[in-house]
Amino acid sequence: MQPPTGLSASRALRVPFGLREGRLYEPLQVESGLQCGCICPGCRAPLVARHSPSGRVASNFAHHAGADCATGFETAVHLAAKQLIADRKMLFLPEVVARAPGIGISGKDFGRERLVSPEGVRNLNAVLVEEDFGPIRPDLLVSIGRQKVLVEIAVTHFVDEVKLARIKELGMPAVEFDLSELREMNFEALKNALFTDAQKAKWVWHPEQELEKARLQALVDADLALERESRLTGETLPLFEEAEGDGAGRAELLRRRENAQREYLLHRSRKLEVPPRESGNRGLSASEQLRKAMALLGTDEARLREVLPVPVTPTGAIAAAPLVWQAAVLSGLILRGPFGGAAELSSQTVRAWVQERFAVPGDEKAFGVAVWQYLDGLRERGLLHHQGRQRFVVAVSGWPSARAVVSDARQGGVVPLAWLQDWPPDHVAKRLAEVFGEMFGASERWKRLGGLLPDLRGQEPPEATVRYYAGNGLDASQVRRFFLAAGFVRLAGM
Repeated sequence: MQPPTGLSASRALRVPFGLREGRLYEPLQVESGLQCGCICPGCRAPLVARHSPSGRVASNFAHHAGADCATGFETAVHLAAKQLIADRKMLFLPEVVARAPGIGISGKDFGRERLVSPEGVRNLNAVLVEEDFGPIRPDLLVSIGRQKVLVEIAVTHFVDEVKLARIKELGMPAVEFDLSELREMNFEALKNALFTDAQKAKWVWHPEQELEKARLQALVDADLALERESRLTGETLPLFEEAEGDGAGRAELLRRRENAQREYLLHRSRKLEVPPRESGNRGLSASEQLRKAMALLGTDEARLREVLPVPVTPTGAIAAAPLVWQAAVLSGLILRGPFGGAAELSSQTVRAWVQERFAVPGDEKAFGVAVWQYLDGLRERGLLHHQGRQRFVVAVSGWPSARAVVSDARQGGVVPLAWLQDWPPDHVAKRLAEVFGEMFGASERWKRLGGLLPDLRGQEPPEATVRYYAGNGLDASQVRRFFLAAGFVRLAGM
């Protein structure tokens, strides 16, 4: 076995952490020599703790028998990193950025870039170590709020193409921490790599990044097509880049420009906003497809049936049970948008997405009707807002809020509310406030409501806060729905 990159062979054979009674220790944390009571995490042979209090020589463990094993170093580092993460229940995650390139025939750069999620330390709700998850066994499976993330610790072995393909099949974000180049190997060095912006982490794959990249690429393609069309036909289209006026007026014109591009290209080529292909989905059985959808949502069939299926006719327009294909769309497209909710989509987008994953026998009209009835049914349940021209925007921040909104409506809004411990990110709350402003008017009041500060939680109960904001020009039932949709509150007992 080759030593890690950047490490000498002699250092690679040292054991930086000793295992005693299920926990790892540094050499100076235990008694010197055999009295340390530690064993090698790799081969389980007894270790000798070599102390160097002066620091001129690095303290380390050595095998008592004198025959170093080939797995002690890597196994010790892996276990130490997992121990730190499990103990602290926190982790630094790098930013998620989506980029779509595009240079026009004029040489103009139409490329777009958008921050999907900022970097930072995240608190973890749960940490599972070396648990089987579908076709892979990640080093860690952590829960951050409502999202599950696969965590890989790389010392000499990194995620390869086979494992990457399996991660993509699961549809879950995966982050890898590169510990191969650490100059020192101790708990302090690991803390810097795992809990700070020490540039040791990278996203192996992130589904929201892929979705946002596809959305941005569609807009870039629209820009490029408009430029080509203008060159060929001499037609001048409203681009609004030289708009005058204040910030709000300019923002509105830019929004109109984007909408004009979408409608124009949709009319000309019918190719806008088709999500990227996924391989292997048609090969899954109905039960496997349903299990995959429930895993992405983090739910079970009983809870899923509280929301789905939406009645559609004809039921045979898609070669799968309504619960199966509807759950796949909800988990794989609607509730995995780049904003963690509040993503735009169209009936055409959903049809293209479904056709990539399910057989659609024959009648295109019946297929279109089934998809439309499904989206309209989600609108009736409060999960989507219809913007017109068969375009929708998601009006919830994820599966828990979707289930809460549907359950609350069915129970008449009488179940008590409770504050959630983890509030939604600012960009999610603000984006949903824009959606609710579009749905119910009074957009400025919704924007203020979307800027609620976490220190409000605990000062007043949720119902009192709802009444306060309802008394400022908003309907109480709408405010209650916004709190549930954004993830500020939950229904008591859920």
